[in-house]
Amino acid sequence: MINKLKPLIIIGGGHTSVSLDILLQQNVEILAVISPEKPEQPSALANYQHLRNDDDSLRYRPEDIELIKGIGFISASKKVIA
Repeated sequence: MINKLKPLIIIGGGHTSVSLDILLQQNVEILAVISPEKPEQPSALANYQHLRNDDDSLRYRPEDIELIKGIGFISASKKVIA
């Protein structure tokens, strides 16, 4: 379960923007997105600090943040968001 008191850093994936939309609907604070390539406009991910790799998240104290893997897919038969 996501601790709403801690801001999140999203580890990018193919459908990170889907995860971002869900988190924003839950009023979760997003600090940054980890992705090898910087997200570009019009992607909503471009509105957040860009971290190039997992090690960049080490500038934050682990007790101050949560990491979340931003992946997911939608199929015709069911929806899965991880």
